[in-house]
Amino acid sequence: MITKKVYLLRHAQTGPNVSGEMVKDYSKCDILPQEPDYWKTCKSFISQYIKPTQIFCSNTTRAKQTAFMLYPDMPVHTGNQLDDFDCSNVGPKKFWEMTKEEFDRKVDIPYDKILSTIDNLLYNLSALPDNSLCITHGLLMKALYQRVHYPLQKISLYDLLTKPKKQIYNLDLMEILIEISNFKVSASTDSLKIYSFQDYYTNNFRSTYYD
Repeated sequence: MITKKVYLLRHAQTGPNVSGEMVKDYSKCDILPQEPDYWKTCKSFISQYIKPTQIFCSNTTRAKQTAFMLYPDMPVHTGNQLDDFDCSNVGPKKFWEMTKEEFDRKVDIPYDKILSTIDNLLYNLSALPDNSLCITHGLLMKALYQRVHYPLQKISLYDLLTKPKKQIYNLDLMEILIEISNFKVSASTDSLKIYSFQDYYTNNFRSTYYD
């Protein structure tokens, strides 16, 4: 059996992340401006767990900008395997203002499609070098978490948005140990860990402030 350890990072915060609006052309949305110390703290947070050998990110502007702010001197490889689920048809309405039926009418991504997307993601991650860092999206990471921890439960995008099994915030880091055996790719529940950037940032800020 072969094992690979890779990391997924949710992109930095955007305006729609704050407002909750599902805006059109979200793939082109910029991240919010932050002070240099913010990015220094984020890189310090990541470096506790990984010194990236390679950087991969989705094709979205927010993922590319996050990669550049964190690792401006490293080449970044983009690919649609790390792209988010497309919820742009929802329009400017906040997702918590919608019923599941209303959401499903606007976003036609059935369970089978979500499942195949996550299984393909896991397969693609298994082909990356050890200690690769992939900058991607919250919905994708939540779906991956649920696929690993609750493999028999059906996944819906609406549930991942409104009541996920595990909440994943901007710049949270996911560590996953992938097992490859007899051409099969898998990950166990104890091989997937999530580290909170917000907890680290808050503790770091308090320590700096009170010192």
